[in-house]
Amino acid sequence: MSLEDLSAEEFVQMVDPRLRFCLNLQDLEFSSSRIYQVERDSTLYVLKAVPHSWVWRFGHLKGERAVLQKMMDVEGITHLVHDYGTIEDYDKGEHYEAMLKEYAEGVSVGRFDLSYDQRERYALQLTKIVKALHRCKISGLDLQPSNVIASPDREHITLIDFYCGFKDSSKSREQDLRGARSLFL
Repeated sequence: MSLEDLSAEEFVQMVDPRLRFCLNLQDLEFSSSRIYQVERDSTLYVLKAVPHSWVWRFGHLKGERAVLQKMMDVEGITHLVHDYGTIEDYDKGEHYEAMLKEYAEGVSVGRFDLSYDQRERYALQLTKIVKALHRCKISGLDLQPSNVIASPDREHITLIDFYCGFKDSSKSREQDLRGARSLFL
């Protein structure tokens, strides 16, 4: 049996036997990616795994992982918990890259109507997060509603997924800041 043939539960156990599969978070558009909500020691996480053969998604995961390794003390983003590196099936020649991230409880800001006060508060919070990333020379962010989670009490937001081009420039920083504000205002 190849890695692609494994059920979600089997795949999670193969990556890390301490994890328990909870929910499939995978975007059907990228069906070869494996994005799961998992649990370990009563704490929820996100397990992301992408096959090497999916070059674009593989590059996205590697870029996200590289950024997260630098951003351990930035508030307002989900942090890297564990880098599993390459998971290999030597018999089938299949390779996946996998990482475990914090899980941000809440709902995507694109899934509910925002009051003016919420939009203003979220724009300020996202701008603060973006500026913290810029101080670390990270820009070219993928700012879109599906990548921003509002906490259950709707008081705070968390940036859960971003892809960076690593070409930090004043132009990309300006675009990020405009994007942070225009996402909500």
